[in-house]
Parts: sequence; structure tokens; C-alpha cells
Amino acid sequence: MLQADVMTGRSAHVGAIRAAFAAHGIALAAPSTSLATPLARSAAAARRALCEELEVPRGVRLAVTRVASEMHGEIAHVAAYRPLRLAAGALAGVHVPVPAAARVQTRGGALVGLLGAPAPVDATADREARAFAQGLLASGQLALGRGGARAARRGERRATHGVETIAGRRTLVRRGFACGTARG
Repeated sequence: MLQADVMTGRSAHVGAIRAAFAAHGIALAAPSTSLATPLARSAAAARRALCEELEVPRGVRLAVTRVASEMHGEIAHVAAYRPLRLAAGALAGVHVPVPAAARVQTRGGALVGLLGAPAPVDATADREARAFAQGLLASGQLALGRGGARAARRGERRATHGVETIAGRRTLVRRGFACGTARG
């Protein structure tokens, strides 16, 4: 918030923002901005460099979400998913897509620089993915069969996740959301 005011509001509200946070016992550091670390000159080399930073194989599909940012210019969020194969219990053989993510500077659609530190898939992400899948199963939010439509017709809460075959792999997928206010 402080950085946004400094960069776009000409620091018009710095005093008020600092005072509001201080009233809650939060001291704000000086605003800062990320400087892009150049990736490479060619599009192919930039993609290879980004895959190296994310620690994913070169041929993996990158999901690029462009973001309009008055403060940062042309940027995008990039995610690459590595399938983690579960090996135990009812979920043995099911793959969970585990994301590696980065924020990049773009220019005319090309990836030109890395902003901040990327978040590669590591042992912690693998543990979290396993725990997430087990939690879905334990809470009844993972349908292993095709009973989701029948459950909705009976007025029961439909599972938020299921297992579908994607590219020959049994893969955990989101089917919906459970907000607690509506059924189905």
C-alpha cells in the first residue's frame, strides 16, 4: 500500500498510511520495488532460463497470466506444473500437479526479466501437496468415483475435487468450490 502511494499517488498519503499501521503496532519499512534480472535476448533462451530458475524440465508447459500494473509496467505470473505421483493408500497412482511459480517482466509478449525470487517445486511443496490430497480425502472433498452428480441431486454437498485421466495419468483436479452457503 505504501509502495503504491509512493509510485502512483506521489506520496500523498504516506503519513496517514504509516499512522494507520502504527495504530495496530505495525511499523512499515521503506517502500521498495523489484528490479528485473534479465533472462536472455531470444525468446527461446529466455524460456530455457526461466525453466532452469523454476527447476522444471525444458519442455514443460508454462502458464503465463499477464497482469496490468501501473506500478510495475508489463508483467506476468508464470506457473509450471510438475506431476507428483502419490504412492500410498487410496490415492496410490494419482498425480497431484505441484506448481513452480515466478513473476516476470514482459515486453510485447516476450519474457525479458525475472522479478524477485522464483518459487521452484521443492521437498516442502511435495509434502504440502501430499498433505493437501490426504486432507481432501479425509474431509470427503475428493470423489474417487463418479458420484458427484448423484450427490448433488440428493442435496448432499458435492466434492470439490476428483480424479480424472489427463494425458494418460490419473490426476487430481478441482471440480468446484465449497463456500458453505450454497449446495452443488
